[in-house]
Amino acid sequence: MGYYQINPIFGSVSNVSKILTIFLFCNENILLDFLSFPFPEKTCIMRYSLLSFTLVLSCLACNNSTKNDKNLQQETDPQPDTLCYQFSNNKDLVSMQLFILGDNVNGKLEYAFFEKDKNSGTLVGNFHGDTLVADYTFKSEGIFSTRQVIFLRKGNEMIEGYGPMADQDGKMIFSRPDSIRFNENTPLYNIDCQ
Repeated sequence: MGYYQINPIFGSVSNVSKILTIFLFCNENILLDFLSFPFPEKTCIMRYSLLSFTLVLSCLACNNSTKNDKNLQQETDPQPDTLCYQFSNNKDLVSMQLFILGDNVNGKLEYAFFEKDKNSGTLVGNFHGDTLVADYTFKSEGIFSTRQVIFLRKGNEMIEGYGPMADQDGKMIFSRPDSIRFNENTPLYNIDCQ
């Protein structure tokens, strides 16, 4: 049993330093008595060494506690589910990646239709039951635009909805939501994200 071995009752170095810190610094009279007691010169060096050691251990314990708190917060912060979908035939490709946290959705959407300009952009929206309603901000032919998109989640598929649209403050939105039709001929199938 070495001189510097920590008693198992106290636990880690962090706990010992906390106990010493509380003992020495929270009771001012003990600290003042400790510092003012007339020790011989060798003992005086030991006294200040012990005090310095206690301060160092206290600082290490504080740093350890902060790191542990940050790790705990990262572990408890909910992580979004990531889902990817794709429609592909010989000529056309539609791909979508969704980051879902509760009902909130962020993601990417890309359309690459044969002999048409490709457009890709971001999605921001919400699930309402099994229906995703989102704003799709994309770049096509060098111009940024925003339009509303709607997808119906049906098993492992996302089916895009179509209907009449109108401009509202620079964004195309569905003008008659009750007339939206979902095209089951071109579903986006759930795939592994890459």
